[in-house]
Amino acid sequence: MNIYSMINMKLAKREQQYIIIAVILLAFLLIMKLFIFPFMDNRTRLSRGVSAKEAALKKIVLMSEEYKGLKIASKSVQSSMERRKKNFTLFSYLEQAASDIQIKEHIKYMKPSIAQDIGPYKESMVEMKLGTISLRQLVKYLYQIDSRASSIQVKRLSILHNKKDSGLLDAVMTISILHKA
Repeated sequence: MNIYSMINMKLAKREQQYIIIAVILLAFLLIMKLFIFPFMDNRTRLSRGVSAKEAALKKIVLMSEEYKGLKIASKSVQSSMERRKKNFTLFSYLEQAASDIQIKEHIKYMKPSIAQDIGPYKESMVEMKLGTISLRQLVKYLYQIDSRASSIQVKRLSILHNKKDSGLLDAVMTISILHKA
C-alpha cells in the first residue's frame, strides 16, 4: 500500500475524530511550545531580574546611609582636629589627664608608637599601663580623656586584678588619635 492510496482511503467517522483530536492536540502543543512557554520563561526571568535589582537598590540605599553617617563622623573628627592646639601630642595629653585626676603616680609606662598613615590622616598611638588603681579611677580617667578630645579612641583595653592588692586593678590600654598628615 503506498501513500497515495492511504490519502484517498475513506476513513471511518471514529477514525476521523481521532485524527482531528490528534491534530488539535499537536497544534495546541506546538502553540504552547512556540508561544506560551517562552513567554512564561521570559516573565520568570524578568521577575528574577527585578528581584535582583530591588536587592541591589536596597544595598545601595543602606550604603548611602552608611556613607552619610561616615561623612558626618568625618566632619566631627575634622572639627575636633581644628580645635586642637598646634603643638598637641597624644603622649602629653594622656599624661596631663592622669595628672588632672591624680593618678599620674599609677602610670607604670607609656610607649608612643610611630604614626601610621590612614588616608589623609596620621594615627598616633600610645600604649599605657596603669597599675594598682581602682575601677572608679580607671573609669574616671577614661571619661577624662574621652570628654576633652572626641577623636580619641581606646583601641585595646586589658584589665586584670592586681596580684598584690586585692580590689585594685592593672590596666594596659592602647589609645589612638587622628591628626592631619
